[in-house]
Amino acid sequence: MNIYALNLMLDQNHCSNKKLADSLGISRSSLYRKMSGQTEFTCYEIGIIRRLLKLSDEALVEIFFRLPPS
Repeated sequence: MNIYALNLMLDQNHCSNKKLADSLGISRSSLYRKMSGQTEFTCYEIGIIRRLLKLSDEALVEIFFRLPPS
């Protein structure tokens, strides 16, 4: 997961972590665990984030599915 790209999209859409957590139906502490990589976003949650932030296919892949360079 590319946390930097997700945070950039949150900023661009004026979406706070609280609003994101509320939209996902999870606590902010659960959101922080997901964003830090301790736990993973579910497919359902990724779909909600995509709609909330109006992510393109490219942005979705960049945030959730592209592997970091090794």
